[in-house]
Amino acid sequence: MRNSRIGLSVALVTAIIAGMWCAVPGMSQEKKPSKKDEELRTFMRKKLEACNQVLEGLVTEDGPMVVAGAKALNELSSAEKWRVSNDLMYRQFSEDFTRTTKKLQAAAEKENFDDVALKWIDATMTCVECHKWVRGTRVAKD
Repeated sequence: MRNSRIGLSVALVTAIIAGMWCAVPGMSQEKKPSKKDEELRTFMRKKLEACNQVLEGLVTEDGPMVVAGAKALNELSSAEKWRVSNDLMYRQFSEDFTRTTKKLQAAAEKENFDDVALKWIDATMTCVECHKWVRGTRVAKD
């Protein structure tokens, strides 16, 4: 039962992450990206690599790998490039994400992989909701 729940969770998270990457503002293949878009793409790639590390650690039950990915996400979330807006909603999403990835790290340190799976889903859903909000606000500004 435990492995089937984790497997289902992992499949869901993988699909969500793939969808988030495709939906990043400025990542369209239609025109040549600006320097700012290229920098954002590089930054997003680092986020994706950390996410992959968490996911791989989750499916292989490798606590140190999840811890490393969670730490990387926390470091990235404090970087200036992370701050795409100073809006109250964006700050709330960002704070929620940071709090959740710290809980993810703590669960991985205890090797509580059921809790790791739940915290990873929480972190991913925060990403999805924030990306949806950022896209909506950017469309409204255009």
